[in-house]
Amino acid sequence: MNKIIIKNSYELSKTDKEELFSFLDKAFEGEFSRDDLSHALGGIHLMIKEDEKIIAHVSVVQRSMVVGKKAHYVGYVEAMAVSSKYQRQGIGQLMMEEVESIIKGTFDFGALCASEMGLPLYQKMGWIKWEGNIKEFSLSGIKESNEEILVFNTNEQISLKEDFICDLREGDCW
Repeated sequence: MNKIIIKNSYELSKTDKEELFSFLDKAFEGEFSRDDLSHALGGIHLMIKEDEKIIAHVSVVQRSMVVGKKAHYVGYVEAMAVSSKYQRQGIGQLMMEEVESIIKGTFDFGALCASEMGLPLYQKMGWIKWEGNIKEFSLSGIKESNEEILVFNTNEQISLKEDFICDLREGDCW
């Protein structure tokens, strides 16, 4: 298997971004939007390619989120996908091990909103469901969210029972 390629968003050409969008749209069965792509940009991309084509991708973007009454820099995981032909071969786990290393070295903790298909992998790797209220900033103030969020807690002392509020962004906040 080829090694993980790590690039910052600024290193991706327009062609790279289109290739990435095409891969992710196929991986998410047509349910991956341009907003979803914009959410995955602005951070670090991890990819594996085979024959010059992307077969796996995940990105970690910095987001400012509030836990209780304290702001945190969070490594938010976006656009995690492995081509169906390569699933169940340890590629997702390999990618997430590298993601966790990035989070440990850079952020207060990690967070993600898991798809039903990805949930078993994240749970197996020790990601924990947030127990407190999940909220999001909006143009009209803070509102409740019914998303289920998983976190990868590093050395930061946080209570999973506090309110967890994500920053404002276009499209889905989580």
